[in-house]
Amino acid sequence: MVRVKPFAAVRPPKNIVTEVAAPPYDVLNSAEAKAMAGEKSLLHITKPEIDFDPIADEITLEAVPRPIEKKPGVKANTVYQRLLTALDRLTAVIRSSEGRTNKDLARLTDQITELTNKFEK
Repeated sequence: MVRVKPFAAVRPPKNIVTEVAAPPYDVLNSAEAKAMAGEKSLLHITKPEIDFDPIADEITLEAVPRPIEKKPGVKANTVYQRLLTALDRLTAVIRSSEGRTNKDLARLTDQITELTNKFEK
């Protein structure tokens, strides 16, 4: 049987409580956390992405229309066109998700991963 024993809480000195205190991680989005975080804020631990440059600067997630190459005498695959349209929509959803809570982003990431895993087999 597991024994749970009480322990003394670790608290910051009273003179820096306001500098250290932070709301729960899922209350603020990254931009709000970055604006609120001071040098000693626990937000640097609960939302570490505020200390790094956003990945979106390195990768462009804009949906780029893809021309469908039509070969002479071959009908365009409309199902494939629908797939490309779905890709553009998914890219737009990902792009508009910037600033959402980590919980929402993790859920979206898990759903996309689960879907792609089905088709990679």
